[in-house]
Amino acid sequence: MIKMILGAIGIIFASALILFPNFRRGFASLSSGFLSVFIRDVSKTEKGANAIYTKAIEEAEEKYGKAKTAYHRVAGEHEQCRIRIMTLKEQIQSAERDAESLYKSGNVDKARVMAQKRSDLMVDLESSTKLMESLEPALAQAKNIFELCETDLRNLKKDKKKTLNELQAQNLMKDIMSDIDELDSSSTARKLINSTNEYLDDLRKENHGAMAVHAS
Repeated sequence: MIKMILGAIGIIFASALILFPNFRRGFASLSSGFLSVFIRDVSKTEKGANAIYTKAIEEAEEKYGKAKTAYHRVAGEHEQCRIRIMTLKEQIQSAERDAESLYKSGNVDKARVMAQKRSDLMVDLESSTKLMESLEPALAQAKNIFELCETDLRNLKKDKKKTLNELQAQNLMKDIMSDIDELDSSSTARKLINSTNEYLDDLRKENHGAMAVHAS
């Protein structure tokens, strides 16, 4: 019977979510509010704070890994362009020397071939130079992002250790102060004993006074 009632309540609740958008939005807002309060409460505990920091560090490590990969890729491309430009410059100088030597020796045809080779190398050099220049802003940006991610990850790890240590110390202090407050405060039984003693003292005085009157 109870299962039937719970099932009926569940069907009604689900139907309300489907048929009434306002109810659905209100429930979502309410759930979100409860979740926010729950997260805030959990974050105040040592285990909760540790879990939150661990998750944040995992996310930061993922960003750091991607930034590192991107930076190394752009840096690699830039370095290859630099090496290629140096090689092309050496080949151009060599072609110029060979063309001049061939021309001076009277080997005009081979000198022309070497001159054409030099021209082709110059085209490659211009293209490689433009490519390297276009990579420089990307390299600077990738390096900046990588360094920011690296710094963020390092700070998170440092903050985690510092925060958890302080949270542990403050919670310990809170527990100690709570124990001290309990020791300072009188219990209900103590208060009743004090009330009994006060009544006994008043009764004693009253009886002594009555005995004094009768004695006179």
